[in-house]
Amino acid sequence: MQLASDDGKSSLPQRMKARNTIFLLYITWIIAAVMLVFAVAEKQSDSFYTLLRWICCAVFVYSAVASFQMKRIIPHTVISVALLSFAFGQSAIAQESGSSTSEQEVRQAIEKYRTALLRRDVAALEQIWTDDYFFVNAAGEMLSKAQRLANLKSGATTLGSINEEEDLKVRIHQNTAVATSRVTIKGQYSGQPTSGQYRSIHIWVKGLTGWQLVANQLTALAAK
Repeated sequence: MQLASDDGKSSLPQRMKARNTIFLLYITWIIAAVMLVFAVAEKQSDSFYTLLRWICCAVFVYSAVASFQMKRIIPHTVISVALLSFAFGQSAIAQESGSSTSEQEVRQAIEKYRTALLRRDVAALEQIWTDDYFFVNAAGEMLSKAQRLANLKSGATTLGSINEEEDLKVRIHQNTAVATSRVTIKGQYSGQPTSGQYRSIHIWVKGLTGWQLVANQLTALAAK
């Protein structure tokens, strides 16, 4: 009888430890599940998905260790692997969706920029160009934001038309976008007549106020 009593006393701490471990497992699963619900409900920031992946990885490691200790490897590991896989899947889907949305935003910003140039809308261009914006024209000259604004105000830069000659390509890299195209321009830049086809490249960055143009360049193409 004494032996049975000793066995009962020694098994009580083990049962308590097992219950605590299971409780912590449930808590970690609930935290991961709640974050996954937010991930599915609407697009989150990149840092959110990074945190989600780290939490699910931690849940997986903890579940694997706890499952091994309690000899319940299969059910706990299956749940953890499911959470981990779903987290990485949501992250990939969100990033793809975010890139598509950003591309549309950049295309709209480029159209707004083209309209502002044709209308010599100085107020709009001041918002579109970043403070450190620069432009390299077809002659290889580099102009600052202040210089370009001055040319527009004086009439030294006036554009009659800007036409896309091929599909505009936009590549998104997090908060930076690179847009390339071939355009036909008629008008003048810095007082010099401009007419012909050019290879255009834009570099856009996304800030608190939206997408802004940080730099662009025109390269003259030989007439065919």
